[in-house]
Amino acid sequence: MKYLTQRESKFFYKDVDLLEFAKTNQTPAKIVFLDIIKDQIEMLQNCINSAIKTQNFGGEFFYLYATKANYASEIVFASSFYADGVETSSGTDLKYTHNILDTMKVSKQKPVVCNGFKTKDYLEEILKMHNEEYNIVDVVDDLNELQFLLSKKYKRPLKIGLRV
Repeated sequence: MKYLTQRESKFFYKDVDLLEFAKTNQTPAKIVFLDIIKDQIEMLQNCINSAIKTQNFGGEFFYLYATKANYASEIVFASSFYADGVETSSGTDLKYTHNILDTMKVSKQKPVVCNGFKTKDYLEEILKMHNEEYNIVDVVDDLNELQFLLSKKYKRPLKIGLRV
């Protein structure tokens, strides 16, 4: 899908004259095209699902937005809304993502996959979100992390993944 067009020496996003927009709203301006994010995620999901069918693959595909790719709240929100879930890689990343998901009321059923080295703060945020009924999946990197998780009591099972 073509988003930007040029007409009469001007750039347009759909029917919005970007030069006129910049003049009216002052510069520098940050413009985020959230519909492009939606379209790209849907295109990726359709391509992968088509390949799954044609190859008779027996598994499933889940698109997770890696929040470290862009921390801007509107990007994380749009991506988490249209993606199957999100993937974080640090305690700070998870806290920020938690705040966005809470604020924007994104479904707690979407997976939040936690990768990377786990500091105490990162593990505590994982447990906090788990206790708040988020669909947390902790990808365990080492035995100390696993022992820490096994030492805790849970109202419901904590999902873990293993890095091999």
